Amino acid sequence: MKILRDNTVFISAILLAAGQSKRLKGSKLLLPIKNSTILQTSIDNLLNSKAGEVIVVLGHEAEEKRKYIDSSRTKIVINPNYMYGISSSLKAGIAVSDVNASGLFIALADQPFVSTEIINTLITGFINGDRGIVYPVYDSRQGHPVIFSTKYLDALLELEGDTGARHIIRYNSDDVLEIRVDSPAVNFDIDSKEDYLASLFWE
Repeated sequence: MKILRDNTVFISAILLAAGQSKRLKGSKLLLPIKNSTILQTSIDNLLNSKAGEVIVVLGHEAEEKRKYIDSSRTKIVINPNYMYGISSSLKAGIAVSDVNASGLFIALADQPFVSTEIINTLITGFINGDRGIVYPVYDSRQGHPVIFSTKYLDALLELEGDTGARHIIRYNSDDVLEIRVDSPAVNFDIDSKEDYLASLFWE
């Protein structure tokens, strides 16, 4: 693990926000929630965390979403290949991540209830532990976000399509730290109209 001169560990947070929202028509990430939007709430949760930088990967309706993001506090990258799946957005984020990063914190923009507290718990577990993959567990279910040590950089860059990185986790199960959390937010993403309506009553 890379230790910087000030004795800190640098974490690059990559927020995946490029999808087409096929199940929820329109720009779902710009829907209002918690006195903000789904997208900005997810960004703020990361900006307020221990992450060293926040990278926002846009694709579908990128320019419209970009209007609502404070580019002075985030790195914004446009993925022109977003239609080829989540792996293309992950690669776009990795391409601009800090070379000093020890970990890549992979987050989904449609999970606005993953709080800064949960994010910091995962980051702390990664920094203080000896495992290269960290993810939350709620009610015995693996959730998101996930942190990967940069030793998995090549494996992440080899991903194709919309499958995500589950097989990397599966093949390296002895290098996984599961962190139990007390919030179902890590298993809840806003995919459908029903999900969005349910989110309006989230405590």
